[in-house]
Amino acid sequence: LAGPIPVATIPHPPNLPVQRTPLPPGPPWRLLFLGHLRPYKGLDVALGALRRLVDDGHDVRLHVAGNPWRPPEEWRERAEALGVTDHVHFRFGYVPDEEIDELLATHHLLVAPYTQAAQSGVIPLALAAGRPVVATDVGGLPEAVQDGVDGVITPANDPAAFAAGIERALADIGRL
Repeated sequence: LAGPIPVATIPHPPNLPVQRTPLPPGPPWRLLFLGHLRPYKGLDVALGALRRLVDDGHDVRLHVAGNPWRPPEEWRERAEALGVTDHVHFRFGYVPDEEIDELLATHHLLVAPYTQAAQSGVIPLALAAGRPVVATDVGGLPEAVQDGVDGVITPANDPAAFAAGIERALADIGRL
């Protein structure tokens, strides 16, 4: 090969049509964890962050919508052990494509506390719907979410840092 080879970076596009809608009124602030509930997606981090947010007096609700890869009862037990059952709603099972638009429209933030990842299919959907994203600094997520522009990037595997990222996003909710 002669000379440099041009390289283009193409972000993961939204794979469904979603409408950009105004943010719903809040508080309570509604956080959405959406997609298959695989261990690497960090739902345990989100639940730990939720505990910290509640302890700090934030009026927040976490809606978990997706198909679990572990017995769903494990997640309910985890929420109960953390004392956040009144602040979390689990909707276990496959979420049909035609329901994604409404889920995004009724929430303030998408949370993606992944512990590892290459990309995410839900992040581009949230951004296309006008929803800021709080994500971790793993894989291609920092390329998908511009910290301080359309979301917040936090360190992975750290519920306290993830809670602080959510606080930061909520403080800037009208600007992100």
